[in-house]
Amino acid sequence: MRLTRTIILPLDAKPKDVLPTIGAFTKAFNLVAQVGWADSDSNGISLHKKTYRRCRAEFGLPSQYACTARVKATEALLSVRDRVRKGKKASCPNSKLCPIRLDARTYTIWFGKRICSIRVLDGRRRFGIRVPKFYEPFVSWKQASADLVVRKDKVFLHLVVTKEAEDPVPAGKTVGMDAGIRRTAVTSNNRFFGGGKLSHVADGYRKRRRELQKKGHSGKRHLNRLGWKENRFVRDVLHVVSKRIVSKLEPGDVLAMEDLTGIRDRAKWGRKSRTMLNSWAFARLQAFCQYKAEAKGCLVARVDPAYTSQRCSKCGHVEKANRRSQGLFECRRCHHSLNADLNGSRNIALRGEMTVAIGNRHGAPSIAPNAPPVRGFEQTQRSLAAG
Repeated sequence: MRLTRTIILPLDAKPKDVLPTIGAFTKAFNLVAQVGWADSDSNGISLHKKTYRRCRAEFGLPSQYACTARVKATEALLSVRDRVRKGKKASCPNSKLCPIRLDARTYTIWFGKRICSIRVLDGRRRFGIRVPKFYEPFVSWKQASADLVVRKDKVFLHLVVTKEAEDPVPAGKTVGMDAGIRRTAVTSNNRFFGGGKLSHVADGYRKRRRELQKKGHSGKRHLNRLGWKENRFVRDVLHVVSKRIVSKLEPGDVLAMEDLTGIRDRAKWGRKSRTMLNSWAFARLQAFCQYKAEAKGCLVARVDPAYTSQRCSKCGHVEKANRRSQGLFECRRCHHSLNADLNGSRNIALRGEMTVAIGNRHGAPSIAPNAPPVRGFEQTQRSLAAG
């Protein structure tokens, strides 16, 4: 198993030292995106032939930057193509300030000397780097790609580092995690993480944002600062919650989570509920839980979310009427009653156990960290029971 982290290193550089290079890279990115959009072309080889020489001649980019700008634009075009295929709105990718993707040919870091060498338009330049104390343990990991970013008049290097670790073997308990809106998370081992503070602060930011949007251009700068402030607050809360969830796991345990891909497209709620859903940071919470669990030697299983809120975790009966209210679950067959979110988390744990059982039955030593969700849970359960 490969562990991956992104560490953010401040550079002792001024924006004017790198902005000309980032500006040229951004123009190359936009050019490739426009050509691909106009020609309905998202093939990297084809776009390279169409744009490489123009990027070199018009923007003065080094050859490697012309290639990486094309790669980033191709990725953006592929993402747009997927949106169009799903019937969503899409437009030509465009960037105002595109971070430069660096690789082994365009940057070098000497952590011992705290120096970084980066290729710019007029050649190689060396900059001092600072390593925050939190990132010190990752200095010894293998360096991969990096992004050169300018934000708020400061220059940062977003460095991706990797480390090989042994594949975890399922040898412990399975814990299900139900991510929700009313409650940030509920786990099958009876742990509740309320979302009241998160919702209250989010409502405050939402009201303030509406007031600033009415002011027009004069409020845009404040809106930008407000957005970053809210993002930092939400990220901090989710880091605390995910850390507390994983703290109760042991190496070899399985953390089961719902596969909520496309939930915003599938959900058909009212305007107020839709606003809450769009601000629901479930993907970030799951990502935080996943990388923390993997670092601890635990497995992460993604399961089918279908009917987890309607299925009785005791007898398996599925009925919409089982969900008596937002917070109460009462089975119409066996009359088993408990908190609705806790019932959902236990159903998720049961499906996680089934995922482990299927993996073991087919001789798989462990579950891949991003294993696809198990579909048709009830049918699979019956087939396994039948042997």
